[in-house]
Amino acid sequence: MSRRSEHSKEELRHLIIDATQKLVAQHGANHVHARQIATEIGYTPGMLYSVFVNLNDIFMHVNTRTLATLFNVFQSTVSMHKNPEVALLELCRSYLRFAQQRNNEFQLLFNKQFNQKDLPFPEDTRFYISSIFNMVEKQLRLITPHKSQCEIRIGMRALWATTHGLAVLFIGNRLFLDKSNHDDTVLSHLVENFLDGWKKTSDAAEKNQSNNVKDDVVRRIEPVT
Repeated sequence: MSRRSEHSKEELRHLIIDATQKLVAQHGANHVHARQIATEIGYTPGMLYSVFVNLNDIFMHVNTRTLATLFNVFQSTVSMHKNPEVALLELCRSYLRFAQQRNNEFQLLFNKQFNQKDLPFPEDTRFYISSIFNMVEKQLRLITPHKSQCEIRIGMRALWATTHGLAVLFIGNRLFLDKSNHDDTVLSHLVENFLDGWKKTSDAAEKNQSNNVKDDVVRRIEPVT
């Protein structure tokens, strides 16, 4: 039987998000419905919609929680590794472990489609996405300080896209490898090859810039004939 409200709206908000996150982790978002959430916290389904717009609104706030957890994991990872190349590899490993350990929450984060016109991202969601990206971009900037901000942003997304692809293949058991530790071997190759190419393009750009400066100096000091 449903109970009369014993909680403030803010308390109900936290109860709903907690219950939904628990159900998503256990069953996956596709198997979570309003009635299950309401039953979990001892209220009627209608009460949910006095706090949130709809079920997708609740899922979006669960995603914010998931991003906050990932942000904390990344902060801890960066604090333990001062070498930016090592930190970058460990960040990618943390991402892969996060996808493995929080499979259903990870899938909700990326697989659920939301109508942004009706349900814009909460500000906290934008904050965590930006902060996570900035942590990775900072490592790339430390490795190649001469690259432009645009190059750093594109490079970060290229690395994220490939790491995310590996995570999706691994949790879907689509790597077709026998040993369980091969996912880390593949990830190590991925990051090492990315960094090799990343630094080579940076070195080439610096060399071209240096040659251009030299040519400009020579032109300035050559006598006019």
